Amino acid sequence: MGELENCLQCHALFVYNGRKICQNCYANEEKDYDAVFHFMRQQKNRQATLHDIHTHTGVEERKIMNFLRQGRLHIVQFPQLYYECDTCLGPIREGRICKVCSVKMKKELENTAATVVNKKHKLGTSYYTDC
Repeated sequence: MGELENCLQCHALFVYNGRKICQNCYANEEKDYDAVFHFMRQQKNRQATLHDIHTHTGVEERKIMNFLRQGRLHIVQFPQLYYECDTCLGPIREGRICKVCSVKMKKELENTAATVVNKKHKLGTSYYTDC
């Protein structure tokens, strides 16, 4: 028998099946995905914003953004769509973090690496004398 988990959406107890949500919530999520997908497939909806999709399908904006982030919906043909940067919540169209946060994170990593190298260099300089 599989492990028991609590569903992340409805908190119901279910047998873990590789997803963090129960079968009912998964079915609801797939129904929402289908509604968004069919709305976006129509040529007249190519300029739709996140709010427009939410208004016409009834699917929460957060769910739509998750579909975009997961790569289930491709935004290449939809110039008005975006999702949020994981760090600053700014609008992005690809990846997990925006360019500004990426540059900032890279600088912080370089500074940390330089600090570690300097500390190792200082610790590595030792003098011993035989008395």
